[in-house]
Amino acid sequence: MLIDDNPAEIHFVKFALKQANINARLLTARDAEEGLNILSALKHNPPDLLLVDINMPGISGFDCLNEISKMIPLNDLLVVVYSTSNYKVDISKASANGASYFLVKTDNLDDLSLALTYLLDEHGKTILKNTPLENTLFDFRQSAIC
Repeated sequence: MLIDDNPAEIHFVKFALKQANINARLLTARDAEEGLNILSALKHNPPDLLLVDINMPGISGFDCLNEISKMIPLNDLLVVVYSTSNYKVDISKASANGASYFLVKTDNLDDLSLALTYLLDEHGKTILKNTPLENTLFDFRQSAIC
């Protein structure tokens, strides 16, 4: 599931899934409120992956994570904060708010496809060292940069 207010980003993620040959249905929400409504309906069968933008109108991505955690324990979800920001304060805040990963948005389709493959490939069988994602995908489960 992707919660992002940018229609172009939603299309880009769908295209990256297709390019990576990931057979998945992508649920989308254009703001946090819509995403929370969808997740509320799915709380007994949550999505395998949740990508949340932090800079959205209305409820921010960080506030959205706090609301989600009231419905579904975040450790039961693979939560990825997905943002154009690469500021350390945002990365730290994502970890503090229960995210599993922080992924810096890219305009490179191959890089996004690689990241999605990594995230959906049993959480990391794919090796990211010495790849373009080495400094853009932060794994909080290991407290290290992938």
